[in-house]
Amino acid sequence: MKPYRIWIVLALYTSWIESVPALDMKLIPVIDHKELQSDGRFLNATLVEVGDHLWNRTYLVHFEALRDIKEFKAFFSYSVRVFDGAVQKVLLSRWVDGCELYRKPPTDRMVRLFYDPVMKYSRISCCPYKPGVSIMVNVTPSDFPMPSFLPESEFLVEVRAYTRARADLFFETRWYGRLVRMFNVNKNI
Repeated sequence: MKPYRIWIVLALYTSWIESVPALDMKLIPVIDHKELQSDGRFLNATLVEVGDHLWNRTYLVHFEALRDIKEFKAFFSYSVRVFDGAVQKVLLSRWVDGCELYRKPPTDRMVRLFYDPVMKYSRISCCPYKPGVSIMVNVTPSDFPMPSFLPESEFLVEVRAYTRARADLFFETRWYGRLVRMFNVNKNI
């Protein structure tokens, strides 16, 4: 065998060995700080954290409607943060009709990535919401399918909900965190 062929085979073998551990690696969002505000005229919102491990926490967001909410629009955005938040770049942002989203699951692939894991364990009743209706949204960041090509970085997720043609902001939340690569993740711990 010629020497250059041996080097090619060695280079391919080395690259294959380096990629094997990556098969067991998973990119997981870890939440460091969160903010939650609701307009007391429309609803009460509370947040409960469940879980001991930072990388495997579940956040239960409880909503109680205080008046009729016939329709609402929500704005979601995902930003990458660098230099301790001095620079933020929005990578993904979407407007969604909250009631329509519940009645008919989204066809947008990016929205669907987050919709499916959240709806799987959440308890959401049909829209419109009457006073006294209780809603529980289950958010487990480690369940989100994060593309492996994303770099480890800090992020900000913002959600704002409006009613009456975006006239009244009745709910707002910000989630600050980071993407972390973890090896052999066992979620049962």
